[in-house]
Amino acid sequence: MFKRDCNCILILSIAAVLGIIVGVVAFNVAIPGIIIAISVTLALTALILLLLTILVVKVKEYECLCDYSKGLALGIIGTVITAVIALSVTIVTASVGIAILLGLLTAFGLTTLLSFIGLILCIINKNCYKCDCMN
Repeated sequence: MFKRDCNCILILSIAAVLGIIVGVVAFNVAIPGIIIAISVTLALTALILLLLTILVVKVKEYECLCDYSKGLALGIIGTVITAVIALSVTIVTASVGIAILLGLLTAFGLTTLLSFIGLILCIINKNCYKCDCMN
């Protein structure tokens, strides 16, 4: 139980700090290519959702899924919602709302990415230390 909460808290802490940094930078500086970055983030989230679906069907590591499912669900849903909002508004510098939106998008995107990497590493570690010859 503690390991699951520790993973989630660590991932959310890293994502929140980097989201705040991106929000501050977006408030002070015009970021060239931000629309492309938002689109790439949305596409990466869709790819992670597709890979997650394949992993759930093919790999039966339910303990690893329990460890990272909250972070993945929060990240995927949050990224999709904030990316759609960010793509539908005009992005300007020195706007508090846009800075908050880009910070949230960064935090949700990093939560998705870090949770997925943690899930993959968990599955690799579970399968690497299992010996089928001992059955």
